[in-house]
Amino acid sequence: VALGVPVWRFGPAGDWTALGTAVRPWFPSMRLWSARPGEALAGVLVRMAAEIRGLAPAPAPPSAPSIADLLTEAQALHESGRWPEAETAYQRILDQGGEVPGALEGYGMLGHQAGRPDIAVTLLTRALAAEPTAGRHKRRALAQQAMGATAEAEADWLAAATLAAAEIEALGNLGALRLTRGAADEAAEATGAALRHAPFHAGLWTNAGLARQAMGGDGEADFRRA
Repeated sequence: VALGVPVWRFGPAGDWTALGTAVRPWFPSMRLWSARPGEALAGVLVRMAAEIRGLAPAPAPPSAPSIADLLTEAQALHESGRWPEAETAYQRILDQGGEVPGALEGYGMLGHQAGRPDIAVTLLTRALAAEPTAGRHKRRALAQQAMGATAEAEADWLAAATLAAAEIEALGNLGALRLTRGAADEAAEATGAALRHAPFHAGLWTNAGLARQAMGGDGEADFRRA
């Protein structure tokens, strides 16, 4: 009280120290709570509690989930096979956060899994425009191949291999596509780069042997390695 901080005191009615007022003249920061006529002490405490509740700050409203939280939820729905709910979750993220690369990528993968590689290409193209990664180029390459767009797929495999130098899958698929279109020397180059990172990969040695044969050489040694 001597410090001037608010203090409450409660007691029975008729406290002579208040001199008939609601405060004590000697202690201006003290508020006196007295029983009203016919009121029990419990009633005084109820009134005090009600006023204390009124002094408390209102609770902050619950914060909205972040885009990162929404993306985690959408990916969990996707991975658990709840595709309709995952689609709704991905769309919600795009509605709230704009071109979120992770949501575009997940939505695109969902489209490919549902038999719509064209949707996958559209959404992955938007994801790559926002944030290019080797993984997104690889996913778009697979969607392009599913539509028969082998030239575009080859460009994506090359982009993936450029972004991640040790990207064995990208290099291997790049070599295979080049071999398909008859560019055996380019196929051998990409396959050889993949083998430097995965020297025990049987499929790569098979492709290396096929490329060597296509160039007029003998691929027997490569086939034996496979």
